[in-house]
Amino acid sequence: MDSKIKNDGGLMKLLIFSYVFKPESFLVNELAESLSHKISISVCTGLPNYPKGDFFEGYSLSGPFYEKFGNVEVYRYPMIPRKKGFLSLTLNYLSHLFFSLLKICQLPRSDVYFVFATSPLLIAIPAVILKKIRKRPLVIWYQDLWPESFIAVTKTSPNSLLVKFLKIVTRWIYKNTDLMMIQSEAFRKSLDQYNYKGKTVYVPNWCPETTPTSETPKWLQDLNTEDSTLISFAGNIGKAQALDSLLEVAYQTQNQKVIYLFVGDGSDKARLEQRAAELKLSNVRFTGRKPLEDMPALFEQSDYLYASLAKDELFALTLPSKVQSYMAAGKPLIVSLNGEGRRIVEEAQCGLSAPAESTEELILAVEKALKLSQVEREELGQNARNYYLKHFDKAQVLSVIEKELKDLA
Repeated sequence: MDSKIKNDGGLMKLLIFSYVFKPESFLVNELAESLSHKISISVCTGLPNYPKGDFFEGYSLSGPFYEKFGNVEVYRYPMIPRKKGFLSLTLNYLSHLFFSLLKICQLPRSDVYFVFATSPLLIAIPAVILKKIRKRPLVIWYQDLWPESFIAVTKTSPNSLLVKFLKIVTRWIYKNTDLMMIQSEAFRKSLDQYNYKGKTVYVPNWCPETTPTSETPKWLQDLNTEDSTLISFAGNIGKAQALDSLLEVAYQTQNQKVIYLFVGDGSDKARLEQRAAELKLSNVRFTGRKPLEDMPALFEQSDYLYASLAKDELFALTLPSKVQSYMAAGKPLIVSLNGEGRRIVEEAQCGLSAPAESTEELILAVEKALKLSQVEREELGQNARNYYLKHFDKAQVLSVIEKELKDLA
């Protein structure tokens, strides 16, 4: 779709609500930039503070509250930064809700309201209110199921008063949503549970575009992995990723030429480092967070790329976004997943899989991977790349989004 998307009154206007936006690194950045060549795009968001929890350099409670990135206008509101701990995160989310509601009177008129729905779904509340006031359609691109993700992470009882209240709010948001775009086909079941009656379209995530570094980063050169099989995990290191199983695999394979690389940061990194030290794992490396521009070089140097999620009903419905990134790199995968993520890897025939948190089966998968020839590994990697191009290619996904927006407007 090369032409500009118009409604009866001229160029379509789209207002995006999101917790995150540039300079934070999320898919919504590419979405807005890509659509801005055909649609008038505005974004309503808070001050950037993810993932470190403090405001990015150049931002503070005094602003700036208006910016422009290319053709995209960004309207920001103040909020309490995430910091660390449950209390700070709660205050962060509540301040997002409060100040975004105060901001809606200053936002430009739009033909369609669009919510990039990472957790929590509360970011949709100001969009619903604007929809009711201005009588415009509302689209949600659902990234994390809510309140299921809240229950899974906080271990709050599903029968608690708080969860019951969140479910009421969720049903109200669903009732006022005209189009639900879901990043996983498995999300349909959850929508049915909350009696969603609107249109649903499968819109998977694509791999974010990254400009690779011109040469191999020094930290990667210093690993000295030439004589070993390199199995790399890249991304957030939290309890949801359930990485203890991979440490156990590292312990069981110490006598083989294999290195397990953990690239990233998160709430569980310090504990995992301590556990690796206790087990005296000389075949494990933690590098900390590295620039996105370094990831292509990391993926290229790795023999296998690893993804995992904890054994939880919610996570079984989710496709970790790193799976798309791994597939786009054309590398074989090793995964410890249930549900949708494992189904896709097996359907694509692009790697070895084990059930979530099943250390015994993960060890078998890794040992099988270590025995594969270079030709067999390359075949798995090519299968991954082919599947990505067929199902997750950015141009294809954007064409679906553009068509649905055009139909709505």
